Amino acid sequence: MKKLLSIVLVLTLVLTLASCGGDGDNNNERQSQSTSGDFGKTGNDSGEGNLSSNNQENGKGGTLYACGGNYDGQLGDGTTTNRLTPVVIMDDVTAVSASVTHALAVKTDNSLWAWGENEHGQIGNGNTSESELPVKVMDNVIAVAAGSKFSMALKSDGSLWTWGIGKCLGDGEGKDELLPVKIMDNVKIISAGPYYGMAIKDDGSLWVWGENGYALGTGNKEEPVPVKVMDDVKAVSASGQICAAIKNDSSLWVWGEGAKGRLGTGSENNELLPIKLMDGVKAVSSGANCGMAIKDDDSLWVWGRPIDFTVVETPEKFMDGVAAISAGGNHCMVIKTDGSLWAWGSNNYGQLGDGTTEDRSEPIKIMDNVATIFAKIGGSFVIIGSN
Repeated sequence: MKKLLSIVLVLTLVLTLASCGGDGDNNNERQSQSTSGDFGKTGNDSGEGNLSSNNQENGKGGTLYACGGNYDGQLGDGTTTNRLTPVVIMDDVTAVSASVTHALAVKTDNSLWAWGENEHGQIGNGNTSESELPVKVMDNVIAVAAGSKFSMALKSDGSLWTWGIGKCLGDGEGKDELLPVKIMDNVKIISAGPYYGMAIKDDGSLWVWGENGYALGTGNKEEPVPVKVMDDVKAVSASGQICAAIKNDSSLWVWGEGAKGRLGTGSENNELLPIKLMDGVKAVSSGANCGMAIKDDDSLWVWGRPIDFTVVETPEKFMDGVAAISAGGNHCMVIKTDGSLWAWGSNNYGQLGDGTTEDRSEPIKIMDNVATIFAKIGGSFVIIGSN
């Protein structure tokens, strides 16, 4: 079966200002951020672009839609047919995250569902058979993050669980796990790159594990078990070769590969440790080739290659009135403050959802009443009707 080479993160998907609801004393703070930002509404792919998203701030779920490439059944509609417009996947969904070839979703009853490619057990149901339809994995989950060949789930008690390809799991064992294994406690936010995971603990400390040549933030290329990166962090977004975090003072910090403006520093130097990029940021999303940030005034700023592969070396203001963002592989999505969804960039698999495979150099309106978005390489997920 055709496989798409993963280049990321993913995806990972960014959140609007709101807190997540659910059971447990700290559930209002626990979530996943595939793009990351203030708590609530958006996600990224998982290394492929951005990571994960969570929309539990009001305890209500919405209808999950998907569009784009579907050669491994990664959209979850029971087929392997690419979709040029969003199709319904399931109802009562509060959170979603996806890699290039598999996806995860949390329902209102806190059950976790997964589908798509499953070579290393990343679906988490105890086997390696792919599934074109969602299958139930576990209960009591409030947030998810999908890496290229592994998955992460945050439970309502603050425990973090991982499964899939061994080198990404953070348990120090290095062997594939076909069922979830517990990694750490006291976690409130998670994000996944293609082959690494990140977690923010209740005390604001940011932790990383897995493999990546640039984006771990520790100066190393691999960390078999979780290692602390920095303190005072409230949001994180992991992607292929870059990562970004927002600190409690709303300053944005970045690290990873500097080529083609990916870090927004004005230099192509790689940064293996976090460096400060800008202030006044409330949400961030790291894509495979660009970064996006929402400032306190709801303005959207971009850098890297956000449009037409033109390099933007330092953050530039792109539009106003933005509530949520998600940067994918080579396409971007935003929810405006009126709930409308806009998208632009590459569209070879129909990932923009506009009914074509035509690339868009300017934002095009896709639909209204959107609560959550998640952009990944070659595809997109949208939750509608949970406001």
